[in-house]
Amino acid sequence: MTLHGDRLLILRGVSRAVHIVDLDGTHVASVTVPHDGAVGIAAVKTSDAKEPGVYVYYNQCNWDVFDDAGSELTSNGSANIKLRNDARDGFIERLDYQLTDLGGGNNFCLSGGYEIEFTYAEMLKPIGDILDDLEGIKLCIRLSIPVDTPRQKVKSLETIGDIPAAVTEDEDGNAIVEFDLTRIRLDKECRIFGYHAILEAYGIRYKLNGASTDDYPADIRRRFLKEESRYDMGRQELKDIAERLLACIPPQERGNVIRIAKAVREYVYSRLGYRCNSRCTSPVETLRLGEGTCGKYMELIIGLLRLCGVACRPVGDFKVPEYKLRYVPVGSVCTPDNDHAWVEFYVPEVGWVPMESSSDGVPEKHDRFFGALSWVYIENSRTEKMCKICKPGSWENIDQDLRYSELFIPEIQIRIIKALRPSFDPSH
Repeated sequence: MTLHGDRLLILRGVSRAVHIVDLDGTHVASVTVPHDGAVGIAAVKTSDAKEPGVYVYYNQCNWDVFDDAGSELTSNGSANIKLRNDARDGFIERLDYQLTDLGGGNNFCLSGGYEIEFTYAEMLKPIGDILDDLEGIKLCIRLSIPVDTPRQKVKSLETIGDIPAAVTEDEDGNAIVEFDLTRIRLDKECRIFGYHAILEAYGIRYKLNGASTDDYPADIRRRFLKEESRYDMGRQELKDIAERLLACIPPQERGNVIRIAKAVREYVYSRLGYRCNSRCTSPVETLRLGEGTCGKYMELIIGLLRLCGVACRPVGDFKVPEYKLRYVPVGSVCTPDNDHAWVEFYVPEVGWVPMESSSDGVPEKHDRFFGALSWVYIENSRTEKMCKICKPGSWENIDQDLRYSELFIPEIQIRIIKALRPSFDPSH
C-alpha cells in the first residue's frame, strides 16, 4: 500500500486491482492494473512533475522459447524446444486513472490505456468437399465490429477487400458490417474481405453500491430477461439450481443485482474447469461434464442469471494475448489464440457492467474481473454472432448445413501503437 495525497492506495495483485480508500476507511473507488504480476505500489514525485505519481512494480514469468539443443528427442518425437518459465522479468510502470461518478455511490475508473490497431480479415477459400454444393448459392456475411463503450473508443473503422460492404445496424440496433457476396461465384473465386480499426482501450473497474431487480426498465426486462432455449432456461434442472442459489441469499438481499451476480458466477466457477474442447454442449450438459470454454461458461452464467432475475447479455469477441506481448512493448504485433466471450449484467441507474465469465481455476482470482476488465479486451457489437452466413438484410440462415468454417479462413492481427492516459469522455 502507499499514501497518495490524502488517500490510501491498496494493491491486490492477484485481483489486478488497486483500491482507493479515504483516511477514515471509506472505499472511494477501485482501479484495474493493466498487467498481471503486480507486486508493489508507491507514490513518487519525480523531478518533472508537480504532484506525486502512482507507480506499480510488476514481476512476471519469462516465457521466452528457446532451443534446448543439448537434449535428445523425446519418445513421441517432439522437437528440442522448451519454455524458459523459471526466470522472472521486473519492470515499473506509471498507473494513471480517471474517475467517473455515476451517482448514488456508484462510479468507475479507467486506467492503463493503449491505442490498438486491429485488423480482421477473411479469405473465401471453400474446402474441396463442399465445392459442388455451392453452385448458385447467393449469400451475405454479417460481422460484428468494435464499438464505443465506457472503456473503448473507436477512432476509425474501414472495410478492406473488393467485396461490396456497408457498415450499418442490424434489426436490434447493433453495429455490424455486411458484405454482399451475392454476385460472387463461391465455387470459383478466391476473395479477401474484412475491416481495419484503430481503437483506444482502457482498463475499467466499477464500484457498485447495489441495486434492485425490481427497478429494471420495461425494455430491459423484455429483451434481457426473456427465456431463450440456447441457455437451457426451460430445463427444470437449471431452474432448480437457480432456486437453490436464491434460497442461499439472505431474504433481504434476494433482489440485490450485485449479490445475485456474484453468487451465480461463484457457483459456476466451483462447478466448471476451463478446458478447450470441440464438444457442442448445452449449459446443462456443460454443467454435467464439468468443463468448457469461455462460451460455455458464458451460456451457463447467462441462463442462471436470468432465472435468478438479473438481466444480462453475451459480449465478445477478442482478447489481446498478454503472454505474447509480455509487458506490452509499443509496436508489438500478435494474433489472438481464439475469439473470446464474457457477460454483461444490467445494474439500474448504472447501465451495463462487465463480468469475466471464465475461471482461471484459481480460487483467489475469482473476483479478478467482476465489474472490471483489463485493456486487453476488444469489445464488438452485441450481435447474435461474431460472424454469420445469412440472407441479405437479416440474420436468417441461408442454409442450415453450410458452415462458416468450411468457406472462410480468418486472419486477425493486433498491433500496439502507443500507451495512453485516460482522457476521453466515456459518456460520448
